[in-house]
Amino acid sequence: MRRYISLLFVIFFTVFSLISVKLTKAQRPQEGLSLDPDFSQVKGQAADYSIDSDNIFWGTEIYPTQIKNVKDIISGILKTKYFKIRLQQPMASRDGKTFTPDICLPSQNNCRVGYNLDEIAELFKANSWSMVPMLSQDLSELKVTDKTIGSYVDFVDWFVSRYKDDANIKYVELINAPAFDWKGTKEQLLELNNRVYGRIKSKYPDIMIGTPGFEYMMDTPSTDKSVQEIEYFLNKDNGARFDFWAFHGYPLTGNNLTGIYPPTRTAINNKYGGIYGILEIRRRLDANGWQDRLIIDTEHTGTTLPKPAISDAEDELDAAFTIQELVLKRTLKSNGSFVLSGIMPLKIIPRGDRGEFAWASLKPDGSLTRTVKAVSLLWSKLNEYTYSSHINGEFDNENQPWIEKFISGNKELYIFFKPFKYREGETIKLDGQTLNYNLILSKAPASIILTDIEGSVLNLTPSQTVTLEAVNPPMFLEVSY
Repeated sequence: MRRYISLLFVIFFTVFSLISVKLTKAQRPQEGLSLDPDFSQVKGQAADYSIDSDNIFWGTEIYPTQIKNVKDIISGILKTKYFKIRLQQPMASRDGKTFTPDICLPSQNNCRVGYNLDEIAELFKANSWSMVPMLSQDLSELKVTDKTIGSYVDFVDWFVSRYKDDANIKYVELINAPAFDWKGTKEQLLELNNRVYGRIKSKYPDIMIGTPGFEYMMDTPSTDKSVQEIEYFLNKDNGARFDFWAFHGYPLTGNNLTGIYPPTRTAINNKYGGIYGILEIRRRLDANGWQDRLIIDTEHTGTTLPKPAISDAEDELDAAFTIQELVLKRTLKSNGSFVLSGIMPLKIIPRGDRGEFAWASLKPDGSLTRTVKAVSLLWSKLNEYTYSSHINGEFDNENQPWIEKFISGNKELYIFFKPFKYREGETIKLDGQTLNYNLILSKAPASIILTDIEGSVLNLTPSQTVTLEAVNPPMFLEVSY
């Protein structure tokens, strides 16, 4: 993630003011029905949330220097095995020619923090995890040349060759946020991409090579560099070679960072921006005859400011926003097929005041946020239920509840929520309001259970007509027949 974006967010966003959302009287949880707070022992759930019931994989970003500290969270709470790590070329090399597993941050020439990558790979092997590396160039290079591109190709080759087996590498993402960190032209970026693809696929054809990690967080005009790079890669005549499109799905904001859009809001200027923009990427890939090229959301966080701590109010908002966007991304389809093949939310490190730590998903003391707990709960549901159909809701319509249906044997799951309100240039917030929807079931149910994203559950009186009272934080309605 670019180094200076945190400062821009602090300048352009004010602290979120929140209106508390409460369950109506009919929905308030009963005492004694709250799930265990770590969601680690939900009855009937499998112990691995890596691949859900529709064969979409889930993962998250971790950081090698913190991996031992968060092991219980990623194994016991999130229960996934796909972990993105980021590495820049100078962290492993002084001269761009020889590479070492003794990694230094920020570089070999300025070693402030270090770790041994061989040891990290062994940890992956011991736990049967799968590493998803994002390998970036030397950010200090003032000019991109054929020599620097060749050095980068060698770096990726070294990394994949050394760690593909021990770290169980299946996917490799290239340059991070090229619109901000790439000093060359879009033509050179494509050349680098294709040279890496040719080298790695010739040696390891099963490794999936991704594009650079394109970002879509600002509703920029079509003339912006970020959009131009995307257009260049999507132009079939330019011959881009990749197995998956790496989509950085950060919350969409207005141009110049003037307010976060709701997940259900489409971009005004950037047709590739936001969740709906993923559909446009898919349409362009399909139009090129690239139906076999996947799209993976490899990086994003929620709405909280990049800063050292997160308040309870911000965490409440962030949890609601994150689950809304994950439900939308998970159910997004084009021509009858899911648009995304994998989604990797969250940054599992304690929140701090520098770099990626300012975007972290854990509290500063390393404890769980509401958001992490809510994501674990969502994964537990998706691990059991396959997707059925979209019941209600449409993009850019704040006046309809959004409802998605899933099924598992003789059970149905309905995930529903009230869309956030969008006001241009204003900070997104929980609105404390409710939208009702009368859900008519196909037959009389045997039981109905309502769960909120905090994990509190309520047994409802079985009825063939159920009034859904949708608020911003998504709810889970499970029906058994």
